[in-house]
Amino acid sequence: MKTRPLTPFLLFSLLFSLLFSLLSGFRLNAQLPSESLLIVNGSSPDALKVANHFIALRHIPDDRVLVLTPPEEFFRENQTTRWRVNRVAVNDQLLKPVLAKLNALDDPAPTALIFSPDWPIHTRHDDGTPVSVTAYIASRGELPPEEHIKNGQARSPWFVTPEERAQGRPLPRYPSPALRDTSLHPAMMLGVFQEPLDPDSIITALTRSRDADFTSPAGSVAIITNTDVRTRARIHQFEPAKERLEARGIPVHLAERDTPLPDQIIGALEGAATVPVARYRGRLVPGAFAEHLTSFAGALHNRQQTKMTEWIAAGAAGTVGTVDEPLSIWTKFPVAEIFERYALGNTLLEALMQSHGHPWQSLAIGDPFCRPWANTPANARLEAAWEGNTLTLTLSGVRTGPGTDAHLYLDGVRIPGNGPEWTWEAHPETTGPSLDVLLHVRRLWAPPELVHLRKTIPSPVPRTLTLTAPRRQPRDALRLEVSGSHDLAQLELWQGNRRIDQAEPRGKSHTFTLPRALTGEGPLRLQARAIQTNGRMVRSNHWIRPE
Repeated sequence: MKTRPLTPFLLFSLLFSLLFSLLSGFRLNAQLPSESLLIVNGSSPDALKVANHFIALRHIPDDRVLVLTPPEEFFRENQTTRWRVNRVAVNDQLLKPVLAKLNALDDPAPTALIFSPDWPIHTRHDDGTPVSVTAYIASRGELPPEEHIKNGQARSPWFVTPEERAQGRPLPRYPSPALRDTSLHPAMMLGVFQEPLDPDSIITALTRSRDADFTSPAGSVAIITNTDVRTRARIHQFEPAKERLEARGIPVHLAERDTPLPDQIIGALEGAATVPVARYRGRLVPGAFAEHLTSFAGALHNRQQTKMTEWIAAGAAGTVGTVDEPLSIWTKFPVAEIFERYALGNTLLEALMQSHGHPWQSLAIGDPFCRPWANTPANARLEAAWEGNTLTLTLSGVRTGPGTDAHLYLDGVRIPGNGPEWTWEAHPETTGPSLDVLLHVRRLWAPPELVHLRKTIPSPVPRTLTLTAPRRQPRDALRLEVSGSHDLAQLELWQGNRRIDQAEPRGKSHTFTLPRALTGEGPLRLQARAIQTNGRMVRSNHWIRPE
Protein backbone atom coordinates (compact mmCIF):
# COMPACT_ATOMS: atom_id res chain seq x y z
CA MET A 1 0.00 0.00 0.00
CA LYS A 2 1.34 3.43 -0.94
CA THR A 3 1.59 6.06 1.75
CA ARG A 4 0.96 9.73 1.05
CA PRO A 5 4.04 11.90 1.69
CA LEU A 6 3.71 14.26 4.66
CA THR A 7 4.05 17.62 2.94
CA PRO A 8 4.39 20.86 4.93
CA PHE A 9 0.76 21.68 4.08
CA LEU A 10 -0.47 18.31 5.38
CA LEU A 11 1.67 18.67 8.50
CA PHE A 12 0.19 22.12 9.17
CA SER A 13 -3.34 20.78 8.59
CA LEU A 14 -2.81 17.89 11.00
CA LEU A 15 -1.35 20.15 13.67
CA PHE A 16 -4.18 22.66 13.24
CA SER A 17 -6.82 19.91 13.48
CA LEU A 18 -5.16 18.51 16.60
CA LEU A 19 -4.97 21.94 18.21
CA PHE A 20 -8.59 22.70 17.35
CA SER A 21 -9.70 19.33 18.78
CA LEU A 22 -7.83 20.02 22.00
CA LEU A 23 -9.18 23.53 22.32
CA SER A 24 -12.76 22.47 21.60
CA GLY A 25 -12.76 20.81 25.02
CA PHE A 26 -11.91 24.06 26.78
CA ARG A 27 -14.40 26.73 27.74
CA LEU A 28 -13.75 29.23 25.00
CA ASN A 29 -15.05 32.68 25.83
CA ALA A 30 -16.44 34.24 22.74
CA GLN A 31 -19.13 36.87 22.22
CA LEU A 32 -18.33 40.45 23.27
CA PRO A 33 -20.75 43.36 23.82
CA SER A 34 -18.78 45.20 21.13
CA GLU A 35 -20.07 42.62 18.62
CA SER A 36 -23.71 43.41 19.29
CA LEU A 37 -26.29 46.07 18.49
CA LEU A 38 -28.76 47.19 21.16
CA ILE A 39 -31.97 48.36 19.49
CA VAL A 40 -33.85 50.66 21.86
CA ASN A 41 -37.43 51.89 21.65
CA GLY A 42 -36.69 55.54 22.39
CA SER A 43 -40.40 56.41 22.34
CA SER A 44 -40.94 54.34 25.50
CA PRO A 45 -39.58 55.78 28.79
CA ASP A 46 -39.82 52.31 30.36
CA ALA A 47 -37.80 50.77 27.52
CA LEU A 48 -35.20 53.54 27.88
CA LYS A 49 -34.98 52.85 31.60
CA VAL A 50 -34.24 49.16 31.03
CA ALA A 51 -31.80 49.97 28.21
CA ASN A 52 -29.92 52.52 30.36
CA HIS A 53 -29.37 49.90 33.05
CA PHE A 54 -28.33 47.23 30.55
CA ILE A 55 -25.83 49.57 28.87
CA ALA A 56 -24.26 50.27 32.27
CA LEU A 57 -24.34 46.63 33.39
CA ARG A 58 -22.77 45.27 30.22
CA HIS A 59 -20.63 48.27 29.19
CA ILE A 60 -22.21 48.55 25.75
CA PRO A 61 -20.11 50.86 23.53
CA ASP A 62 -21.83 54.00 22.23
CA ASP A 63 -21.67 52.92 18.60
CA ARG A 64 -23.46 49.72 19.54
CA VAL A 65 -26.65 51.47 20.63
CA LEU A 66 -29.38 52.34 18.12
CA VAL A 67 -32.19 54.45 19.57
CA LEU A 68 -35.28 54.56 17.36
CA THR A 69 -38.39 56.70 17.91
CA PRO A 70 -41.36 54.91 16.36
CA PRO A 71 -44.85 56.41 16.60
CA GLU A 72 -46.71 55.21 19.66
CA GLU A 73 -49.32 53.37 17.61
CA PHE A 74 -46.59 51.03 16.34
CA PHE A 75 -45.95 49.52 19.78
CA ARG A 76 -48.85 50.60 21.99
CA GLU A 77 -52.47 49.43 22.00
CA ASN A 78 -55.04 50.09 24.73
CA GLN A 79 -52.37 51.23 27.22
CA THR A 80 -50.31 48.06 26.78
CA THR A 81 -47.73 46.73 24.36
CA ARG A 82 -49.02 46.00 20.86
CA TRP A 83 -47.80 42.45 20.42
CA ARG A 84 -48.86 41.93 16.78
CA VAL A 85 -48.06 44.27 13.92
CA ASN A 86 -48.06 44.04 10.13
CA ARG A 87 -44.80 43.52 8.24
CA VAL A 88 -44.98 46.82 6.34
CA ALA A 89 -44.84 48.70 9.65
CA VAL A 90 -42.00 46.46 10.88
CA ASN A 91 -40.05 47.24 7.71
CA ASP A 92 -40.45 50.99 8.14
CA GLN A 93 -39.94 51.28 11.89
CA LEU A 94 -37.36 48.54 12.54
CA LEU A 95 -35.91 46.68 9.57
CA LYS A 96 -34.74 49.61 7.45
CA PRO A 97 -32.92 51.54 10.21
CA VAL A 98 -31.42 48.34 11.64
CA LEU A 99 -30.06 47.27 8.25
CA ALA A 100 -28.62 50.74 7.68
CA LYS A 101 -26.82 50.56 11.03
CA LEU A 102 -25.55 47.01 10.38
CA ASN A 103 -24.19 48.08 7.02
CA ALA A 104 -22.39 50.99 8.68
CA LEU A 105 -20.88 48.73 11.36
CA ASP A 106 -19.76 46.14 8.78
CA ASP A 107 -18.78 43.61 11.44
CA PRO A 108 -16.65 40.61 10.41
CA ALA A 109 -19.11 38.25 12.14
CA PRO A 110 -22.92 38.44 12.31
CA THR A 111 -23.80 41.19 14.77
CA ALA A 112 -25.90 39.99 17.70
CA LEU A 113 -29.19 41.92 17.81
CA ILE A 114 -30.41 42.83 21.30
CA PHE A 115 -33.86 44.41 21.57
CA SER A 116 -35.09 46.56 24.43
CA PRO A 117 -38.57 45.79 25.78
CA ASP A 118 -41.68 47.43 24.35
CA TRP A 119 -41.36 46.26 20.75
CA PRO A 120 -44.03 44.19 18.97
CA ILE A 121 -43.12 40.48 18.88
CA HIS A 122 -45.44 38.94 16.26
CA THR A 123 -45.77 39.54 12.51
CA ARG A 124 -46.61 37.39 9.46
CA HIS A 125 -45.06 35.92 6.33
CA ASP A 126 -46.59 36.62 2.92
CA ASP A 127 -49.22 33.87 3.24
CA GLY A 128 -50.05 34.73 6.84
CA THR A 129 -47.68 32.28 8.57
CA PRO A 130 -46.77 33.78 11.98
CA VAL A 131 -43.13 34.66 12.67
CA SER A 132 -41.48 36.54 15.52
CA VAL A 133 -40.44 40.13 14.91
CA THR A 134 -36.99 39.48 16.38
CA ALA A 135 -36.39 36.55 14.01
CA TYR A 136 -37.67 38.56 11.05
CA ILE A 137 -35.20 41.37 11.77
CA ALA A 138 -32.48 38.80 12.52
CA SER A 139 -33.14 37.32 9.05
CA ARG A 140 -32.66 40.81 7.55
CA GLY A 141 -36.20 40.50 6.19
CA GLU A 142 -35.27 37.43 4.11
CA LEU A 143 -37.46 34.68 5.52
CA PRO A 144 -37.35 31.01 4.50
CA PRO A 145 -40.28 29.73 2.40
CA GLU A 146 -43.57 29.70 4.30
CA GLU A 147 -43.95 25.92 4.10
CA HIS A 148 -40.50 25.42 5.62
CA ILE A 149 -41.45 27.68 8.52
CA LYS A 150 -44.71 25.82 9.10
CA ASN A 151 -43.16 22.35 9.12
CA GLY A 152 -39.88 23.32 10.79
CA GLN A 153 -37.69 22.34 7.83
CA ALA A 154 -35.82 25.64 7.65
CA ARG A 155 -32.57 25.34 9.58
CA SER A 156 -30.45 27.95 11.32
CA PRO A 157 -26.81 28.03 10.15
CA TRP A 158 -25.80 28.29 13.81
CA PHE A 159 -27.51 25.04 14.81
CA VAL A 160 -25.60 21.85 15.57
CA THR A 161 -27.64 18.71 16.25
CA PRO A 162 -26.63 16.39 19.10
CA GLU A 163 -25.77 13.75 16.49
CA GLU A 164 -23.51 16.16 14.59
CA ARG A 165 -21.86 17.17 17.84
CA ALA A 166 -21.19 13.53 18.69
CA GLN A 167 -19.50 13.17 15.30
CA GLY A 168 -17.13 16.04 16.10
CA ARG A 169 -18.75 19.05 14.45
CA PRO A 170 -17.61 22.16 16.39
CA LEU A 171 -20.07 24.60 17.87
CA PRO A 172 -20.07 28.03 16.16
CA ARG A 173 -18.83 30.75 18.51
CA TYR A 174 -17.82 34.37 18.22
CA PRO A 175 -15.82 35.42 16.33
CA SER A 176 -17.54 33.55 13.47
CA PRO A 177 -16.20 34.95 10.17
CA ALA A 178 -17.39 31.77 8.43
CA LEU A 179 -20.94 32.93 9.16
CA ARG A 180 -20.35 36.51 8.02
CA ASP A 181 -22.56 36.16 4.95
CA THR A 182 -25.34 34.25 6.69
CA SER A 183 -28.71 35.94 6.65
CA LEU A 184 -29.43 35.09 10.30
CA HIS A 185 -28.15 37.12 13.23
CA PRO A 186 -28.36 35.93 16.84
CA ALA A 187 -31.23 37.81 18.48
CA MET A 188 -32.72 38.25 21.94
CA MET A 189 -35.01 40.69 23.76
CA LEU A 190 -34.11 41.93 27.23
CA GLY A 191 -37.64 41.34 28.44
CA VAL A 192 -41.28 42.08 27.81
CA PHE A 193 -43.75 44.20 29.76
CA GLN A 194 -46.19 41.42 30.52
CA GLU A 195 -47.22 40.20 33.98
CA PRO A 196 -45.43 39.36 36.15
CA LEU A 197 -42.63 41.42 34.51
CA ASP A 198 -42.29 45.20 34.59
CA PRO A 199 -39.29 47.54 34.13
CA ASP A 200 -38.01 47.10 37.68
CA SER A 201 -38.29 43.31 37.71
CA ILE A 202 -36.52 43.08 34.34
CA ILE A 203 -33.68 45.28 35.64
CA THR A 204 -33.47 43.10 38.76
CA ALA A 205 -33.24 39.99 36.56
CA LEU A 206 -30.55 41.52 34.33
CA THR A 207 -28.52 42.57 37.37
CA ARG A 208 -28.83 39.10 38.89
CA SER A 209 -27.61 37.47 35.69
CA ARG A 210 -24.69 39.92 35.33
CA ASP A 211 -23.64 39.04 38.87
CA ALA A 212 -23.65 35.35 37.88
CA ASP A 213 -20.81 35.81 35.37
CA PHE A 214 -17.68 33.74 36.07
CA THR A 215 -19.18 32.15 39.21
CA SER A 216 -19.45 28.53 37.91
CA PRO A 217 -22.55 27.90 40.02
CA ALA A 218 -23.20 24.44 41.38
CA GLY A 219 -26.54 22.78 40.82
CA SER A 220 -28.54 20.27 38.83
CA VAL A 221 -30.33 20.38 35.51
CA ALA A 222 -34.00 19.48 35.99
CA ILE A 223 -35.62 17.69 33.04
CA ILE A 224 -39.22 16.81 33.76
CA THR A 225 -40.88 13.93 31.93
CA ASN A 226 -44.51 13.04 31.34
CA THR A 227 -46.72 11.55 28.63
CA ASP A 228 -47.72 14.92 27.18
CA VAL A 229 -46.99 15.33 23.46
CA ARG A 230 -45.11 18.52 24.37
CA THR A 231 -42.62 16.40 26.33
CA ARG A 232 -42.55 13.45 23.91
CA ALA A 233 -41.46 15.83 21.13
CA ARG A 234 -38.00 16.03 22.76
CA ILE A 235 -37.91 12.91 24.92
CA HIS A 236 -35.38 11.21 22.63
CA GLN A 237 -32.89 13.93 23.59
CA PHE A 238 -33.09 13.50 27.34
CA GLU A 239 -30.82 10.50 27.99
CA PRO A 240 -27.99 11.64 25.65
CA ALA A 241 -28.10 15.12 27.20
CA LYS A 242 -28.02 13.57 30.67
CA GLU A 243 -24.93 11.53 29.74
CA ARG A 244 -23.06 14.56 28.41
CA LEU A 245 -23.88 16.67 31.46
CA GLU A 246 -22.96 13.95 33.96
CA ALA A 247 -19.69 13.35 32.09
CA ARG A 248 -18.87 16.98 33.02
CA GLY A 249 -19.83 16.43 36.62
CA ILE A 250 -23.22 18.15 36.37
CA PRO A 251 -26.02 16.15 38.02
CA VAL A 252 -29.29 15.72 36.15
CA HIS A 253 -32.71 15.39 37.75
CA LEU A 254 -34.57 13.40 35.07
CA ALA A 255 -37.89 12.61 36.70
CA GLU A 256 -41.63 13.09 36.65
CA ARG A 257 -43.20 16.22 38.10
CA ASP A 258 -44.33 14.65 41.39
CA THR A 259 -40.67 14.01 42.33
CA PRO A 260 -39.22 16.72 44.62
CA LEU A 261 -36.91 19.15 42.82
CA PRO A 262 -33.23 19.64 43.74
CA ASP A 263 -32.45 22.61 45.97
CA GLN A 264 -30.18 24.26 43.38
CA ILE A 265 -31.09 24.22 39.70
CA ILE A 266 -28.87 25.60 36.91
CA GLY A 267 -31.30 24.65 34.15
CA ALA A 268 -34.88 23.50 33.74
CA LEU A 269 -36.73 21.92 30.83
CA GLU A 270 -40.38 20.90 30.76
CA GLY A 271 -43.07 20.17 28.20
CA ALA A 272 -46.65 21.01 29.14
CA ALA A 273 -49.32 23.62 28.54
CA THR A 274 -49.40 24.52 32.22
CA VAL A 275 -46.25 24.44 34.32
CA PRO A 276 -46.12 25.18 38.08
CA VAL A 277 -43.17 27.55 37.71
CA ALA A 278 -43.67 28.81 41.27
CA ARG A 279 -42.08 25.64 42.64
CA TYR A 280 -38.79 26.69 41.03
CA ARG A 281 -38.65 29.96 42.96
CA GLY A 282 -35.67 29.99 45.29
CA ARG A 283 -34.17 27.01 43.46
CA LEU A 284 -33.05 28.56 40.16
CA VAL A 285 -29.49 29.79 40.71
CA PRO A 286 -28.37 33.09 39.14
CA GLY A 287 -27.58 32.49 35.48
CA ALA A 288 -30.00 29.56 35.05
CA PHE A 289 -31.77 28.91 31.74
CA ALA A 290 -35.30 27.51 31.88
CA GLU A 291 -38.09 26.89 29.37
CA HIS A 292 -41.08 24.72 28.60
CA LEU A 293 -42.30 23.42 25.26
CA THR A 294 -45.85 24.52 24.59
CA SER A 295 -47.72 26.39 21.88
CA PHE A 296 -48.26 29.81 23.43
CA ALA A 297 -45.47 30.48 25.97
CA GLY A 298 -44.36 33.44 23.86
CA ALA A 299 -47.77 34.29 22.39
CA LEU A 300 -48.43 37.15 24.77
CA HIS A 301 -51.57 38.20 22.90
CA ASN A 302 -53.08 34.82 23.88
CA ARG A 303 -53.96 34.28 27.54
CA GLN A 304 -53.85 30.49 27.28
CA GLN A 305 -51.06 28.41 28.85
CA THR A 306 -48.14 29.30 31.12
CA LYS A 307 -46.14 32.22 29.75
CA MET A 308 -42.38 32.42 29.37
CA THR A 309 -42.34 35.51 31.60
CA GLU A 310 -42.96 33.27 34.63
CA TRP A 311 -39.46 31.80 34.31
CA ILE A 312 -37.75 35.21 34.46
CA ALA A 313 -39.83 36.18 37.48
CA ALA A 314 -38.82 32.88 39.13
CA GLY A 315 -35.12 33.71 38.76
CA ALA A 316 -34.03 32.48 35.31
CA ALA A 317 -31.50 34.51 33.31
CA GLY A 318 -33.23 33.62 30.07
CA THR A 319 -35.99 31.64 28.42
CA VAL A 320 -37.63 31.13 25.04
CA GLY A 321 -41.14 30.54 23.71
CA THR A 322 -43.03 30.48 20.42
CA VAL A 323 -45.20 33.46 19.45
CA ASP A 324 -47.81 31.25 17.76
CA GLU A 325 -48.76 27.59 17.26
CA PRO A 326 -45.57 25.53 16.56
CA LEU A 327 -47.35 22.14 16.25
CA SER A 328 -44.96 20.54 18.79
CA ILE A 329 -42.20 20.28 16.18
CA TRP A 330 -39.02 19.78 18.22
CA THR A 331 -36.78 21.83 15.93
CA LYS A 332 -38.75 24.93 16.95
CA PHE A 333 -37.41 24.60 20.51
CA PRO A 334 -33.90 24.30 21.99
CA VAL A 335 -32.42 20.82 22.21
CA ALA A 336 -31.88 19.41 25.69
CA GLU A 337 -28.13 19.62 25.12
CA ILE A 338 -28.30 23.41 25.48
CA PHE A 339 -27.39 23.15 29.16
CA GLU A 340 -24.08 21.41 28.45
CA ARG A 341 -23.25 23.94 25.71
CA TYR A 342 -24.03 26.80 28.09
CA ALA A 343 -21.75 25.20 30.70
CA LEU A 344 -18.85 25.33 28.21
CA GLY A 345 -18.57 29.07 28.87
CA ASN A 346 -20.67 30.31 25.97
CA THR A 347 -22.93 33.28 26.46
CA LEU A 348 -26.56 32.40 26.93
CA LEU A 349 -27.34 33.75 23.46
CA GLU A 350 -24.56 31.71 21.85
CA ALA A 351 -25.71 28.51 23.58
CA LEU A 352 -29.25 29.20 22.46
CA MET A 353 -28.27 29.78 18.82
CA GLN A 354 -26.14 26.61 18.81
CA SER A 355 -29.10 24.63 20.17
CA HIS A 356 -32.12 26.07 18.36
CA GLY A 357 -32.67 24.61 14.92
CA HIS A 358 -35.64 26.68 13.82
CA PRO A 359 -35.91 30.06 15.62
CA TRP A 360 -38.22 31.86 13.16
CA GLN A 361 -41.36 31.53 15.30
CA SER A 362 -39.61 31.96 18.64
CA LEU A 363 -38.89 34.82 21.01
CA ALA A 364 -35.93 34.61 23.39
CA ILE A 365 -35.86 36.97 26.38
CA GLY A 366 -33.31 37.61 29.11
CA ASP A 367 -29.64 38.53 29.35
CA PRO A 368 -27.84 37.54 26.13
CA PHE A 369 -24.38 38.06 27.64
CA CYS A 370 -24.83 35.99 30.80
CA ARG A 371 -21.92 33.51 31.04
CA PRO A 372 -21.68 31.87 34.47
CA TRP A 373 -19.17 29.22 33.35
CA ALA A 374 -16.66 31.50 31.61
CA ASN A 375 -13.36 32.67 33.11
CA THR A 376 -11.85 36.07 33.79
CA PRO A 377 -8.35 36.98 35.04
CA ALA A 378 -8.24 38.55 38.49
CA ASN A 379 -5.31 40.86 37.82
CA ALA A 380 -6.33 42.58 34.57
CA ARG A 381 -5.34 46.26 34.63
CA LEU A 382 -5.44 49.14 32.18
CA GLU A 383 -2.93 51.85 33.02
CA ALA A 384 -2.99 55.35 31.51
CA ALA A 385 -0.02 57.67 31.12
CA TRP A 386 0.16 61.12 29.48
CA GLU A 387 3.20 62.67 27.87
CA GLY A 388 2.10 66.06 26.68
CA ASN A 389 -1.02 65.42 24.61
CA THR A 390 -0.08 61.80 23.89
CA LEU A 391 -1.96 59.14 25.85
CA THR A 392 -0.50 55.65 26.26
CA LEU A 393 -2.81 52.91 27.53
CA THR A 394 -1.23 49.64 28.63
CA LEU A 395 -3.07 46.40 29.37
CA SER A 396 -1.53 44.03 31.90
CA GLY A 397 -2.60 40.81 33.59
CA VAL A 398 -3.92 39.35 30.33
CA ARG A 399 -1.97 37.27 27.84
CA THR A 400 -1.93 38.91 24.44
CA GLY A 401 -0.89 37.80 20.99
CA PRO A 402 -2.52 35.32 18.58
CA GLY A 403 -5.99 34.35 19.71
CA THR A 404 -6.63 37.59 21.59
CA ASP A 405 -9.08 40.27 20.48
CA ALA A 406 -9.04 43.65 22.24
CA HIS A 407 -11.66 46.29 21.50
CA LEU A 408 -10.72 49.69 22.95
CA TYR A 409 -13.04 52.71 22.94
CA LEU A 410 -12.22 56.32 23.89
CA ASP A 411 -15.28 58.52 24.34
CA GLY A 412 -17.27 55.95 22.38
CA VAL A 413 -14.90 55.80 19.39
CA ARG A 414 -13.14 52.52 18.57
CA ILE A 415 -9.34 52.90 18.61
CA PRO A 416 -7.37 50.73 16.14
CA GLY A 417 -4.99 48.14 17.52
CA ASN A 418 -5.09 44.89 19.44
CA GLY A 419 -2.96 45.85 22.44
CA PRO A 420 -1.41 45.38 24.85
CA GLU A 421 -0.45 49.02 24.23
CA TRP A 422 -2.25 51.84 22.46
CA THR A 423 -1.20 55.45 21.87
CA TRP A 424 -3.57 58.28 21.07
CA GLU A 425 -3.25 62.02 20.49
CA ALA A 426 -5.58 64.37 22.35
CA HIS A 427 -6.88 67.37 20.39
CA PRO A 428 -8.45 70.27 22.30
CA GLU A 429 -11.38 70.50 19.86
CA THR A 430 -12.31 66.80 20.09
CA THR A 431 -11.26 66.01 23.66
CA GLY A 432 -12.84 67.11 26.89
CA PRO A 433 -11.21 67.44 30.31
CA SER A 434 -11.86 63.73 30.88
CA LEU A 435 -12.00 60.59 28.74
CA ASP A 436 -14.35 57.62 29.00
CA VAL A 437 -12.20 54.51 28.45
CA LEU A 438 -13.84 51.16 27.70
CA LEU A 439 -12.02 47.92 26.91
CA HIS A 440 -13.39 44.47 26.00
CA VAL A 441 -10.86 41.64 25.67
CA ARG A 442 -11.38 38.06 24.54
CA ARG A 443 -8.66 35.42 24.63
CA LEU A 444 -9.60 32.24 22.78
CA TRP A 445 -6.61 30.10 23.61
CA ALA A 446 -6.40 28.12 26.83
CA PRO A 447 -6.60 29.21 29.56
CA PRO A 448 -9.61 31.18 28.28
CA GLU A 449 -10.02 34.73 29.51
CA LEU A 450 -12.57 37.53 29.18
CA VAL A 451 -12.13 41.09 30.44
CA HIS A 452 -14.40 44.15 30.65
CA LEU A 453 -12.73 47.32 31.95
CA ARG A 454 -14.15 50.83 32.16
CA LYS A 455 -12.69 53.95 33.71
CA THR A 456 -12.76 57.73 33.44
CA ILE A 457 -9.35 59.41 33.20
CA PRO A 458 -8.42 63.12 33.25
CA SER A 459 -6.94 64.62 30.11
CA PRO A 460 -4.43 67.48 29.69
CA VAL A 461 -7.09 69.54 27.92
CA PRO A 462 -8.12 72.38 30.28
CA ARG A 463 -11.73 72.54 31.39
CA THR A 464 -13.36 75.34 29.43
CA LEU A 465 -16.89 73.86 29.55
CA THR A 466 -18.56 72.38 32.63
CA LEU A 467 -21.68 70.19 32.79
CA THR A 468 -23.40 69.81 36.16
CA ALA A 469 -26.80 68.93 37.59
CA PRO A 470 -28.25 71.12 40.35
CA ARG A 471 -29.23 69.30 43.53
CA ARG A 472 -32.89 70.28 43.29
CA GLN A 473 -34.52 68.63 40.29
CA PRO A 474 -38.05 68.77 38.87
CA ARG A 475 -40.09 65.61 39.29
CA ASP A 476 -40.66 64.82 35.62
CA ALA A 477 -37.50 66.23 34.04
CA LEU A 478 -33.72 66.34 34.27
CA ARG A 479 -32.14 69.79 34.61
CA LEU A 480 -28.51 70.26 33.57
CA GLU A 481 -26.41 73.41 33.65
CA VAL A 482 -23.62 74.20 31.18
CA SER A 483 -21.12 76.97 31.84
CA GLY A 484 -18.12 78.03 29.76
CA SER A 485 -15.13 80.34 29.96
CA HIS A 486 -16.14 82.10 26.71
CA ASP A 487 -19.42 83.10 25.08
CA LEU A 488 -21.15 80.15 23.40
CA ALA A 489 -22.57 80.27 19.86
CA GLN A 490 -23.90 76.70 19.56
CA LEU A 491 -24.39 74.04 22.20
CA GLU A 492 -25.29 70.34 21.98
CA LEU A 493 -25.95 67.66 24.58
CA TRP A 494 -24.87 64.11 23.71
CA GLN A 495 -25.67 60.71 25.16
CA GLY A 496 -23.00 58.50 23.60
CA ASN A 497 -23.34 58.93 19.85
CA ARG A 498 -26.86 60.30 20.14
CA ARG A 499 -27.52 64.04 20.24
CA ILE A 500 -30.47 64.51 22.54
CA ASP A 501 -30.76 68.32 22.68
CA GLN A 502 -29.24 71.51 21.28
CA ALA A 503 -29.42 75.25 21.87
CA GLU A 504 -28.10 78.63 20.74
CA PRO A 505 -27.24 80.18 24.09
CA ARG A 506 -26.65 83.84 24.83
CA GLY A 507 -23.57 84.29 26.92
CA LYS A 508 -21.39 81.77 28.72
CA SER A 509 -24.05 79.49 30.21
CA HIS A 510 -27.23 77.58 29.43
CA THR A 511 -29.69 75.33 31.24
CA PHE A 512 -31.12 72.21 29.60
CA THR A 513 -34.41 70.81 30.89
CA LEU A 514 -34.90 67.30 29.51
CA PRO A 515 -38.22 65.46 29.89
CA ARG A 516 -37.77 62.10 31.61
CA ALA A 517 -39.35 60.53 28.54
CA LEU A 518 -36.32 61.62 26.53
CA THR A 519 -33.62 60.01 28.68
CA GLY A 520 -35.48 57.45 30.72
CA GLU A 521 -34.43 56.69 34.28
CA GLY A 522 -31.40 54.82 35.51
CA PRO A 523 -27.68 55.13 34.67
CA LEU A 524 -26.83 57.89 32.23
CA ARG A 525 -23.62 59.38 30.78
CA LEU A 526 -23.86 62.78 29.08
CA GLN A 527 -21.44 65.31 27.61
CA ALA A 528 -21.90 68.87 26.31
CA ARG A 529 -20.21 69.99 23.08
CA ALA A 530 -20.09 73.63 22.04
CA ILE A 531 -18.77 76.11 19.50
CA GLN A 532 -17.62 79.34 21.10
CA THR A 533 -18.15 82.71 19.48
CA ASN A 534 -14.43 82.74 18.65
CA GLY A 535 -15.01 79.63 16.52
CA ARG A 536 -13.28 77.16 18.83
CA MET A 537 -14.94 73.79 19.50
CA VAL A 538 -14.89 72.57 23.12
CA ARG A 539 -16.24 69.63 25.14
CA SER A 540 -17.33 69.37 28.74
CA ASN A 541 -16.63 66.78 31.40
CA HIS A 542 -18.72 63.59 31.41
CA TRP A 543 -21.73 63.94 33.67
CA ILE A 544 -22.75 60.55 35.03
CA ARG A 545 -26.06 59.69 36.67
CA PRO A 546 -25.64 56.53 38.78
CA GLU A 547 -28.22 53.79 39.16
